[in-house]
Amino acid sequence: MHVCTPKNDDVAEKILLLLLSSAYRKNSLTAMQLPRCRPAIVSALQRCITRGSAIQITVLAFPFKVPNPAKVGARKLPDLPSSPQFTSV
Repeated sequence: MHVCTPKNDDVAEKILLLLLSSAYRKNSLTAMQLPRCRPAIVSALQRCITRGSAIQITVLAFPFKVPNPAKVGARKLPDLPSSPQFTSV
């Protein structure tokens, strides 16, 4: 059963504020139509918090290059200088 408590609401809002921070978001809040989609985002965050499940995030524009097979052969992993990006997210 999904129960939203004030604590869950606060945590969901804090997570959303972090995700909306310009440090992680490069699009405008107007283009996101935030007033329209905010309730659905907060609701999804609250469900994850209540269930104790992971919050899955899709990163659409991750800042590293896709390896070029002509240059690196069969290697699929990013270059070593790109690896700190994975740990900072």
